[in-house]
Amino acid sequence: MGKTGIRTVGKVSFDTPASEQKVLHNRWHPDIPFAGTIKDGETVKIECLDWTGGQIGNNDSADDIRNVDLTQIHYLTGPFEIEGAQPGDLLLVEIMDVQPFEDQPWGFTGIFHPDNGGGFLDEIYPSAAKAIWDFEGIYCTSRHIPHVKFAGLIHPGILGCAPSAEVLATWNQREGDLIAANKLERKVALPPEPTSARTLIAFYLSETCYHDPSSVFWRPEKARQLSYSAIRKEQARIFADEAAKREPTKWDRVTAPQLCIGIGSVSRHGLSYLRETLGSILEGLDDLERRNIYIVVFLAHSNQSQHEDSGAAWLRSMADSLPAYPDDREMLEVIERLEENGDYVSHARKQKIDYSVLLAECAKVNPNYVMTLEDDVIALDGWFHRTLSALRTAGRKTREMGKDHCNLLVLGELALIITFRWHSLVIRRYISPIYIILICGVFTPMTIGLFFAAGRSCMFPKQPGVSLMQKYGCCGQGLVFPLQQVVEDLLPLYSTTTDSHAAVDTFLEDYANANNELRWAVTPVLIQHVGGKSSHGVGDQLHGHFTDDMPFEYNFEMNDPVQLMHEHLAWVEELAGNT
Repeated sequence: MGKTGIRTVGKVSFDTPASEQKVLHNRWHPDIPFAGTIKDGETVKIECLDWTGGQIGNNDSADDIRNVDLTQIHYLTGPFEIEGAQPGDLLLVEIMDVQPFEDQPWGFTGIFHPDNGGGFLDEIYPSAAKAIWDFEGIYCTSRHIPHVKFAGLIHPGILGCAPSAEVLATWNQREGDLIAANKLERKVALPPEPTSARTLIAFYLSETCYHDPSSVFWRPEKARQLSYSAIRKEQARIFADEAAKREPTKWDRVTAPQLCIGIGSVSRHGLSYLRETLGSILEGLDDLERRNIYIVVFLAHSNQSQHEDSGAAWLRSMADSLPAYPDDREMLEVIERLEENGDYVSHARKQKIDYSVLLAECAKVNPNYVMTLEDDVIALDGWFHRTLSALRTAGRKTREMGKDHCNLLVLGELALIITFRWHSLVIRRYISPIYIILICGVFTPMTIGLFFAAGRSCMFPKQPGVSLMQKYGCCGQGLVFPLQQVVEDLLPLYSTTTDSHAAVDTFLEDYANANNELRWAVTPVLIQHVGGKSSHGVGDQLHGHFTDDMPFEYNFEMNDPVQLMHEHLAWVEELAGNT
């Protein structure tokens, strides 16, 4: 093309179905979101698939021609936003060159099967046929039609501007009038059909519900990308590096803290998340907030030097307390034996001892609440004020328990259409029986199917706030307890139990069920689980990679860091004004 460094604004894949590629669509419609942006006067490269969306392969069989899905064709790359362009402007596009892909320099010609597409000469060509043409310079040849060679003049297909809603309505009206006036046996117009569209709602769901594991649109490779967590991890690392040089603000030791945070950490044999966990808790906190928080970090080893972070300057600087196991020979022997065994049973037993150390250390400073955190989580900016707000809400809701609520389910849309159809002469003229058949037989089933395909969490997301969660309280990444419950219930429970069958989360769940305790959950979540390597070698987590069975809050990654920062600053200003 004579130019180098040309930006590719639309890149396609030969390994992914066209219907699943964000940059492709097969409708002229104003509501399709932009696939990219092009500057005025910029030279760019745009990749396209053939009109079948890549259904035809470079092989010697005509089966793909015979069986081509004609409901999934005419894919376009785009649309692209032209910076500065306004509706009504004249858009001048110069096509500099059209080339085949360097790694796939071929094309095809074919004849449809009469039962699938057909053509004007079905009686002469009763079977599907295909010829693959290979490009060599400007010429092309085919192994299926030997001794033929000609200049391969590639045409660009079709280009155009996305229509406005008014233009689209004109098109649809024009084709509808043509169909209504047709007296011939053959079809004179083929408007878009629901079965052939990569529908806007399906496109919307594919871009909205990819993070819901119960959705057919779930894309784990995209959903598990650490976006907001990556920002917080970097902020946490910077904070920890600074803390290693200069000790930041800590609990003021004047008044009892509002919150004590206990973090138990065990070696992961060369890998540690503790620095990022602790850094994300502290990064962004105002001094007024930090002075009301007491942080306990317990390196849960009989020999704490076995932990990767033992003796780290940032750890001493950031934590208010670094306890060890009590100087009890009998207990230490039990712990050493459990450490040596290292199996799940030993882990479950030792974990309760570790939590008793954390809770006892927190109880010493008499906080209002005690929070326990795993050592492989990331906290969002503003977690502290949201936690305090959630605790107030949980307290209020607990007092309000017992109120009646009523839910209504409205199922009136179809009845409304039919009522209008048969009782309004004006509407009857526009809503023909075929429209009602389409609505009842095509659009409604398709909508119902998409509804269930979208997934439970996508269709019925938890509303922001605090809600009861009396079941499935998995994994204990972050839990908060009133001090009274810690002192009167949890500490005696952890200190005396010899249970070795349930880890702490399950153990607490069983205890809460047996004692009819309330459990409240916060939405959106305040922490994200980022650890990919288990501290006790459970399943695939041993290798340090995310797996399907790992707790992961997909919506956490969609947080807006700027919005959270402004929310946090506003709360701090209000706090400062009240002190």
